[in-house]
Amino acid sequence: MKSSELRGAITSSMVMASLLCADPGVAQDSLALEGVVVTASKRAERLVDVPAAIDTLSGDTLEKLGAGGFSDFAELVPNLDQRSAGAPGAGTVIIRGLNSGPQQTTSTVGFYLDDVPFTASGSLAVGSVVTPDPDLADIDSIEVLKGPQGTLYGASSLGGLIRIISKRPDLAEFSGSASMSGSAVDGGGTGHGMRASLNAPISQDRIGLRLSAFHRRDPGFVTNTGTGSEDVNDATVYGGRLSLLSAFGETVDLLLAGFYQKIEAGGFSYQDHVTDTMQPAFGPRTFSNYFDPTYEAEYQTLSATLNWTLGPGVLTSTLAYGEYQTQLFADYTQIYGPALAEVLPVGTGLKGDPSPQMEKTTVEIRYASERIDAFEFIAGLFHTDERNSYPIAMTAENQATGAVLPAPFGNVLTTVTRSDYREQAAFANLTYYFTDAVDLTLGARYAQNDQKAAATRSGLLLGVFVPTTSGFAFDDHATTYLATLRWRLTPALSSFVRAASGYRPGGPQTNSLFPDARPFEADTVWNYEVGVKGSFPERRVGFSASVYHIVWDDIQLNTLRGGFVFQGNGGKGEVNGFELEAHASLIDHLSVALSLGYNDTEIVSIDAESSASLGAAKGDPFPLSPKWGGALMFDYRMPLVADWVGTAGVSVKYTGERPSSFSNTVLNPNVDLPDYTTLDLRAGLENGPWRLALRVDNVTNEAGLASFSTDKLFAGQFVPSTAILIRPRTYGLTLSMDF
Repeated sequence: MKSSELRGAITSSMVMASLLCADPGVAQDSLALEGVVVTASKRAERLVDVPAAIDTLSGDTLEKLGAGGFSDFAELVPNLDQRSAGAPGAGTVIIRGLNSGPQQTTSTVGFYLDDVPFTASGSLAVGSVVTPDPDLADIDSIEVLKGPQGTLYGASSLGGLIRIISKRPDLAEFSGSASMSGSAVDGGGTGHGMRASLNAPISQDRIGLRLSAFHRRDPGFVTNTGTGSEDVNDATVYGGRLSLLSAFGETVDLLLAGFYQKIEAGGFSYQDHVTDTMQPAFGPRTFSNYFDPTYEAEYQTLSATLNWTLGPGVLTSTLAYGEYQTQLFADYTQIYGPALAEVLPVGTGLKGDPSPQMEKTTVEIRYASERIDAFEFIAGLFHTDERNSYPIAMTAENQATGAVLPAPFGNVLTTVTRSDYREQAAFANLTYYFTDAVDLTLGARYAQNDQKAAATRSGLLLGVFVPTTSGFAFDDHATTYLATLRWRLTPALSSFVRAASGYRPGGPQTNSLFPDARPFEADTVWNYEVGVKGSFPERRVGFSASVYHIVWDDIQLNTLRGGFVFQGNGGKGEVNGFELEAHASLIDHLSVALSLGYNDTEIVSIDAESSASLGAAKGDPFPLSPKWGGALMFDYRMPLVADWVGTAGVSVKYTGERPSSFSNTVLNPNVDLPDYTTLDLRAGLENGPWRLALRVDNVTNEAGLASFSTDKLFAGQFVPSTAILIRPRTYGLTLSMDF
């Protein structure tokens, strides 16, 4: 895979996390951590009691801030970043800087949609180029777990894990909501959105149905000078959720749920730059392709979760199915054209289509006990069967007519890698309470995986005109560990010391073009962390802070040979950082939230081939990871006349300077991206179930660059560099009501 396949880089923003759900009344009297319950540890716990770094965003908070997708809520969590490709659902999710650059093919962050694991674990899935990006309609909360989650969640959660949790059916009351919105980008296009949800008890206190649907159009703001098309990066997102909850007495319930979403993006939010410089090649917000690129992604999930209160605990059984299909069409003419200039006629364009696809079926059975004397435990079994396909098609066509050139010239490159990944695991966490205030948790997970793959290749670039297929097999096992010491100084103040490990599976080397091809190994992470959380409702103050040190061994640093990825293990890295979040409501009606993040990444060793190919050197930071980031947010609620309530808010968000690549990279030279600060304003009116909200994001129209990359086949090649843009000044108006 080339970095140009997603034209991506990281959208690095470490910003304020709204930890708590604000009281819907005029006075925000109780912004208390103990009022927030999370299920990240696979049991319901108060957030203040969880001995780990967790950020939680409520559905009310997401609605208040107008969050629609991943890029919106990523801006609310410190050290949660994305190597964005400039379209919804395209890019690489990053937590705490664990990112090895443009050639990274597998994810370091896990992603769950309700009970459905939605991250590809297979080493050949190329899942790192897919950001699960469900619309945030009818969401109960989002939980972001920091640090490796290897014992409870398994493979490919080195940096952490994200869980998007939908609202469950209510068995007692009929209710619903609806909203309409409009938006406009300064100097760009317009958009709109609609959301609706309905909760209906079918049998009182026994069976409940919940249905939600959404449709939105995000406005574009980028011009393709090659075709003359304006606002080409607009996107349409639509879909819905359906869930059915059945209660069998007071001890058993069954939740059936399904989700569907389609993303249709008309282009990407990038602009062309003069090679290896910060100078736009054709002016702001412009690029030049001979056709308008597109990106599509389609998600489907199904799940059945049974909870049975059995003895001193709850037995949970989950059967889940998830799939995604993607399709991207991009212009590769300027990258690969020079290599074929003597073969292809003048006026030939190269259209590429790299499109990862995944189907995943998962079964998990676990038992979470209550406290039994001095002990508490959770134990379970896990199985997943994952089928991945990664087709790449690059065709040569007449730029003027779009006609594909006759054989053998039309097929520049066609490859399909199909892989099966099967994993079985057993896990257990055991907690021992020395006293009610001090306890120790020890955990472990053993996982074994089997992988099979078949790669079919042909095309002009390979000199192979009859498709050839090669088969590969691989198996591996891994054990991950957890140790956490927790001290609850008071019911509202706790601290913890945590050591946890995680791993990312290795796999077979499928690039048979190279005689020294051999399997690559799993890479592993150890995270050492000290944290403290506190909430003082009588003073209306709460905070959360943690300091961590991460060691990343046997990093899967994929290298490039002749424009093709060669997978392998290349080095060792370390990360040191801290996160601080605080909130206060010191006077009636006014709440303040502060977030600050520091993340210092470094390669501490690297092998010679990886260094020569990637240009990475000892001491280099990981690409596109800012050291500093943070935000300050104010929200004010005021009674007006009669039953009317007014709201107003301000957010100031900062993203620090960061490198675009490794220091000595020849094919993708490093450029230090400038820091930027954005200002968001919001105001609204509320009367009973009705709400009217006005937002202006990026008020100062900051022209920040989320990422930057150059995609060359050989040193000295003239290829426009690509900069992914943050969204310019955007106006939004939303009318919503509950019933």
